Amino acid sequence: MICAWAGLYAYLCAYYMVLHARRRAEREYLAFGLLSGSMAIYAVGTALQTDATSIAEAATWERLQCFGLLPATAFYTDFAHQVAGRTRASAPKLAYIFGGLGVLANMAGLFLDPSSPMPPDTFLLTPAAPAILTAELLPVGSLMMVGALLFLVYATSILSARARYDPDVRIVFGGGLLICLVGFHDAVLRVTPVRSLYLLQHAYLLFALAVSYVLLGRFVRTASALTSRTLELKRSYNELRNAQVQLVRKEQLATMGELSAVIAHEVRNPLAIIKNAVSGLH
Repeated sequence: MICAWAGLYAYLCAYYMVLHARRRAEREYLAFGLLSGSMAIYAVGTALQTDATSIAEAATWERLQCFGLLPATAFYTDFAHQVAGRTRASAPKLAYIFGGLGVLANMAGLFLDPSSPMPPDTFLLTPAAPAILTAELLPVGSLMMVGALLFLVYATSILSARARYDPDVRIVFGGGLLICLVGFHDAVLRVTPVRSLYLLQHAYLLFALAVSYVLLGRFVRTASALTSRTLELKRSYNELRNAQVQLVRKEQLATMGELSAVIAHEVRNPLAIIKNAVSGLH
């Protein structure tokens, strides 16, 4: 199932990247596409970790999860600001810096200890939860996890402020709130000897559906408004062209009137001379 989610998220990534290529002014398409791509990487890492047979192998796939999850924090923050209309805020830049530093730390091996497993499970929240091998988090990894959660909460609060009077943002905020709750749930499982089902890769599907509903609805409304505006401009152009034709005709008539007056004046003068000469002969 996780592999199926990964394929779906990869498709969403490709779809919204193409949509952004057609509508470059709509940056939320780009942010959401990149976010879905990151979640696809995270889902692939989760699926591979489930089948890991050693701590070293599990740590490898957990690093892959981090490669997806840390940039996803920045993309989600950027997306929240775009949807909320805060396009000039500096927080997304800080989120991108945080995500980049996290990726570099992950590449340097500062996140996980591949030779040290987490302590054995002491409490089961879900009896059917699979026994997944998990490497111990290093201090840098724990710090980055806390930072990711803080950015997640901050971005969702941005949506909350706009959701009061925007129905579309209210839908996105509901999905974002779910992601926050699930993110805290998975973080607790990751740092404590508690075993349960990790839910982030599943909960993101609901978030993606909510966001897609909103973005596609906006796309349709924008397309309809653009069509109406095009028709309105076409009507205005036709009216302007008709007015221009009438103006040209009036100018032509005015020119003909002036020319007639000049011709009449030029003809009247010789006729007057001839009339005077004829009168003198009599």
